[in-house]
Amino acid sequence: MALVWHKCIGLTKYKVTRAGNAIRLYRNKVLHSQWNPSKPISGNLWDLFLMSSIDANTPINNVLVLGAGGGAIINLVHHFFPKCNVVAIDLDETHLYVARKYFKVSKKYCTLIHSDAKDWLKLNQNNKYDLIIDDVFIESDNVPYRSIQFQALWMKDLLLRLSKHGVLVINFADKKEWLRSKKQLAKMKLIDKYQFAVATHYACDNQVVHVSKKLFLSKNIKENLIYKSGRQYKRYIENGTIEYKKLAQW
Repeated sequence: MALVWHKCIGLTKYKVTRAGNAIRLYRNKVLHSQWNPSKPISGNLWDLFLMSSIDANTPINNVLVLGAGGGAIINLVHHFFPKCNVVAIDLDETHLYVARKYFKVSKKYCTLIHSDAKDWLKLNQNNKYDLIIDDVFIESDNVPYRSIQFQALWMKDLLLRLSKHGVLVINFADKKEWLRSKKQLAKMKLIDKYQFAVATHYACDNQVVHVSKKLFLSKNIKENLIYKSGRQYKRYIENGTIEYKKLAQW
């Protein structure tokens, strides 16, 4: 693995490495982004974020990414939906620099914005998105955790930005965090209008939760993934690397 770039800003240490065609961004020894343009579906965590959106019946035109990181998920979105427009927010300006410089996120399909996700949502309330990805993470003692605690008010703010058949994707650090948030969200009156599914990776604790008014059928989702990505997703679904399950009830 070759060191491509590194920088220290105060106590924060950044590093970009390359192994073959795969590029990685680390902050304080925590992996924040990984992208291989030669192999967009690589059996990693970011593959889980699009599993409910690869649907021929639901076009993806506008995407909002909260927590851009180095831009891995932005590039993956562009790979599957090359005509869509992406708006990506990150509080760490260095992440945005790395996204443009090393992950080659292009201005042609993505607007990168340096801002706090909460503040930006308050100032931009009118736009609707077909896909919203909430991946806001920081780290402490080399352990990543959500920088915005997931509560009912935050959930409501995100759901209001979804288009009619849009999908909200939330990355939780682990099952404990997801179940704690789920208990709080159960009190929301509008929650019964939505379908829920959870995607997991065998090597990660993360729980990637998908929320939408459109119908989630595990069989159909898997068929769509295989149809749209060829063997890319099929391999990782069949060998158990990634798993997708619709929640029978909230």
